[in-house]
Amino acid sequence: MCRDVRVPDELLESASRGLPPSRLLVRLAEEPDPCALAVALSYVEEDYSSGLARLRTPSLQALLYLTSSRQVDEAISRSKGGDILAFGAESPQALTDLMRSFGLSPGPLHPLPQCDRRSLGALAASRLDIMS
Repeated sequence: MCRDVRVPDELLESASRGLPPSRLLVRLAEEPDPCALAVALSYVEEDYSSGLARLRTPSLQALLYLTSSRQVDEAISRSKGGDILAFGAESPQALTDLMRSFGLSPGPLHPLPQCDRRSLGALAASRLDIMS
């Protein structure tokens, strides 16, 4: 995650559009729980591998989950003006490569801290709502 980062909408859109489901880039207004980000990544990978994904851009699918939104415009509105870039990838090396592709240095990577069960519950509820 990178804090206090301002990225033009067009640049963020074009950068996230080319990413596979195993790599995510989203802008958020609030710092997400790292466990929720990891679960969102796994949900997106599952959605795309099973054909359940509603959107062509995996990062937008993740943004729906992370903002508890049903519509893309609602998710974008909730994240607009945010200054937190959240990255997700299938491995530490992939995460490092993804961040470096944007000219960012990830620094040392640490294991996930204790998960916030409330954020995971909200994420699961959001997914069920979107999929229904």
